[in-house]
Amino acid sequence: MGETFSILHGKMWGAWTSIRRKYGNLKSAVSIGLLLRLFQTCVVPAGSYACELWSVREFTQSTMGVKRKDVEKAFSTMVRMLVGANNHINNDILFRELDVHPLNHQWLNRVVTFWNSLVQLPDSHIYARILKDSCYYGVTSRAHSWAGSVMQALRAIGYPYIIDCNQAYPIDLEVYRSVFQKHEARRWEGLHVSPRLAPSTGIHRCTYVRWFARRPNVSKHKLLYLPMSSRKLRKFIHCRVGQHDLPIATGRWRGIPRYERFCDMCHMRLVGDEQHFVFYCPAMQSVRDQYPDLFQSQTRSLRQFVWQMDTPRVVNFIVDCFAKRALLH
Repeated sequence: MGETFSILHGKMWGAWTSIRRKYGNLKSAVSIGLLLRLFQTCVVPAGSYACELWSVREFTQSTMGVKRKDVEKAFSTMVRMLVGANNHINNDILFRELDVHPLNHQWLNRVVTFWNSLVQLPDSHIYARILKDSCYYGVTSRAHSWAGSVMQALRAIGYPYIIDCNQAYPIDLEVYRSVFQKHEARRWEGLHVSPRLAPSTGIHRCTYVRWFARRPNVSKHKLLYLPMSSRKLRKFIHCRVGQHDLPIATGRWRGIPRYERFCDMCHMRLVGDEQHFVFYCPAMQSVRDQYPDLFQSQTRSLRQFVWQMDTPRVVNFIVDCFAKRALLH
């Protein structure tokens, strides 16, 4: 299996290189949304061959576990390349931004589909007999059977699934999806209500969720398929996930306490974070004057401002602000 992971790792990079080359041959503007769809359709399956059998296994040999992790890391690296995100951006934030599930979660979805297809087979089918034996060993012995591994993976996310010695039960897809969503939502629990008052632990997640995460009524397609250049769209995404040169971010790498990361474009002695940048910094007022329609009474919070109906205009404002900042520096 370790050799399998090495092959899958290579095939993923081969598929990624191929779709980028073929897309380049079209000589058309780069579409992040289209590239993401091609990535999910062509690259992810290349790294998931037979994952129904091995993705739920626990490998005692460290080399096998490392090789499987290499496949998952390749997935994360390619997602970052899609939007030009650097390694400092948290994977959870990036995946939520693009509405992409981690690769091991996509593998588990395929395991569930495969399991239900096996359960529906007649008892005389060879695969049904193998499954029954796997269930028996998974319950009665300490052997790491495939059925026992599936049960453990499902119980890890909270699915109330039990196998017995003689039968495998189908997985209720509605219950599974509900449990899966709750499991993913736990990553975002316990965040402070305000990024400015939150402790340093988890501040990236807090800032993203409270100020920038897409609202429930906004689909990723509305953002990723906007009729504008990928350069502008990436700049907008970078601002929202925390990849920018504002003092709140650069001060982190310099070891400056958060309350002392003052704006470097004005003399207000206020923290130079995204909210100050958009709403209050005097250096940006000339840009705000060009977009008076965006600053209405109903857009007093940063999240309300970012997700106004006219998303392209919001994107253009953010891009113009960073262009003005570049000129001032």
